Amino acid sequence: MTDTAALDVEKNLDIPVEEADLEDLYSALTAPVENAIPEGPGAAIRTKLDPEYLHKLRMSFLDATAKKQRDLQEMESTAAERLENESGVVLHTISQIIHVNAVSERPEEAQVAFDLITQNGLKPDLVAYNHLMDAYCRVGNLKKVVEVFKSIEAAKLVPDVVSHGILIHACVLRKDVDGAFRMYGRMKAKGVQPTQHIYTSLIKGCLRGNDVSRAWKTFDHMRSTAFVPDNVTYSLMIHACSKTKDAERALGLFEEMAQKNLAPTNVTFTALIQACASRSDYYNDAFALLGQMAAEGFLPNLHTYNVLLQAAALQGDIVRARMIWNDLRDRVEAAGSQGSDLTPTASTFYHMFEAYAHAIRLARRTKRSPGPKAPKSDDSSPSPSTTSFLPNESDTSVAAESAQPEEGNAMPKLSSTETGPAVLLAEAETLWTYLTKLQANARLVNAYLEIACSNPTSTKSIDRALAIYKSAYKEFAIGEPNGYARGIILKAITRNKESMRSYGLETWNELREWDTKREVEMTRGAEERGEGRLREAEKERIRMVEGRGRKHMLANFIRVVNGLTRINDIPAALDTLKEAQTYRYLGYLPAIHFSDVWSLFENVRSQAEDGKLAPAKQMLSLCPPPHASTSSSSPSHVSAAMEEVRRMLGMKHVGGGWWGWEAIGIEADVKHQKRAGASSRNREKLQGTRKAVRRELKGGPVPRAGNWKGRDGSAGSGSSTPSDSSR
Repeated sequence: MTDTAALDVEKNLDIPVEEADLEDLYSALTAPVENAIPEGPGAAIRTKLDPEYLHKLRMSFLDATAKKQRDLQEMESTAAERLENESGVVLHTISQIIHVNAVSERPEEAQVAFDLITQNGLKPDLVAYNHLMDAYCRVGNLKKVVEVFKSIEAAKLVPDVVSHGILIHACVLRKDVDGAFRMYGRMKAKGVQPTQHIYTSLIKGCLRGNDVSRAWKTFDHMRSTAFVPDNVTYSLMIHACSKTKDAERALGLFEEMAQKNLAPTNVTFTALIQACASRSDYYNDAFALLGQMAAEGFLPNLHTYNVLLQAAALQGDIVRARMIWNDLRDRVEAAGSQGSDLTPTASTFYHMFEAYAHAIRLARRTKRSPGPKAPKSDDSSPSPSTTSFLPNESDTSVAAESAQPEEGNAMPKLSSTETGPAVLLAEAETLWTYLTKLQANARLVNAYLEIACSNPTSTKSIDRALAIYKSAYKEFAIGEPNGYARGIILKAITRNKESMRSYGLETWNELREWDTKREVEMTRGAEERGEGRLREAEKERIRMVEGRGRKHMLANFIRVVNGLTRINDIPAALDTLKEAQTYRYLGYLPAIHFSDVWSLFENVRSQAEDGKLAPAKQMLSLCPPPHASTSSSSPSHVSAAMEEVRRMLGMKHVGGGWWGWEAIGIEADVKHQKRAGASSRNREKLQGTRKAVRRELKGGPVPRAGNWKGRDGSAGSGSSTPSDSSR
């Protein structure tokens, strides 16, 4: 996008936003981006969809949000009219009041209305119980939902399909997918047939738990044996496609809706945009769809804006991210007090910070890429390589202009069209300053921390990131840093030699101490809540939420090993490798491979070639042998030490001083290099050893003809194989 096009869509705050302005925005957003950054949306500017895609489907649009508001207003007015016209307390009217409070997510008021039934000498019916369950369900209070469900049975009433459906939905909201399916099984065992809403709740639960495969199985079972999916179910499955980046399948479901004359809602459109935006090759189609949807009467809501920002963040497309932010800002300012539905949430800021972090990484990567060599100069000015991460004077001035915050609590306008690291950092700091006037959560602090850690080669940047890490959590009163924040700061520290020497091990020890404390608190908390002993799967689910799950801790161990190798503390690196094997319990973490800690492998290999074999032996015992090689032609592409053994044994000349001989159990009398003066007997020994080890590595028997000896020096019989300890 050119600078002129970007400026054309800017507006004065004093002028209200009109339809023409939105059309200008869609035109600007759907235009292919001429991005200066080679890795981003500019890499795929062709669109795959027909420009008249939506028009040809001839689908009518249903505003689900407006319909929900109309239904609620109608219920409230109906309940008010009945209260005025009826004399005395009528059960049906109170049930209607409970229902209105449930939909409005006011469980306390719903409970007060429910208590009025018994206080006036009436007996609650099943409808009143169901509305009360729904009131607690909508706010995620599973415990109260279960209590009301049990009180139905205590009142000699039989829970119907609505009662079971609410209980299932309550389990879904608490992300207890297994519990939801257990309730589904019990319901069917009682002879209660599930409705379409129950299947939809189960699918939603699967997607909340990221079990997309189970969601598809439930969807396929529903439409093949029970019900025809409605627009809500189709919207969920289109959203499922965004989780697996299956844009083609999402478009197929959307066209299937058109064939069945189902009206897409704003939720459907947003899910379709998200599915397309999840793929680089469909990224521009997502914005093209936005323009077509606008022509069909679709106006983006806050969730749509967040989805668009998430897509821009994924691609590092800061140009479009700015335009989306500015359009949202203009609509909020124009709406005034009526724009509360569009007020940015934590997700909005999070996706903006993610967009900045990705764009900064791309910009720095572009600066690192080698260009044409400059002629040698005698002046003493710093070389480009030493100043590539430092903003020059023009960058600083542009950053200052783009970083001007608005007066009061107005959302800042992002007016810059520059994509340099200095400008992006200044803009991110502007948003952070604006956010500090409001309230931030742990997720937002972590996102901004990642921006602060975007230049790990600079010790000053890491020191500044550490200051944010130590102060932001206290400033916003959100407790101590979680596992995600600790992993972000550890990643930056371990990539900088000076920082690793200064506080690398200190940060790592703090993380492990915090993790140990959280393990104790997790177990104690479950016992205090009466949940008993947690299963390992439940523990891991809690750890993942806190950023200290299996994959998080594996990444942290690898970072520390590489960081210790970077400062040449090889014994500590090997000790950390050993600790990873028994962390929490034996086998909790997946094995760390040579490719994960390649710099350590190269270091111990170099030591072994100099005669220091102990580190190589220790590393071979800690890292598993590979199952396949990525390449056999270059040592730099060998995936592990045993793969190098295979490669070296295939060569014609292998030196006797090579570290691999002793590592695989070959004694010194057969490790002689083929060089001038070597006896033919030694050459025959070496040749026989190569053949024997090749056969052993292929799994066949190794003949003992005096050419191969185990570590204990015994020759053995001709059909024996070396012991496990000598492999």
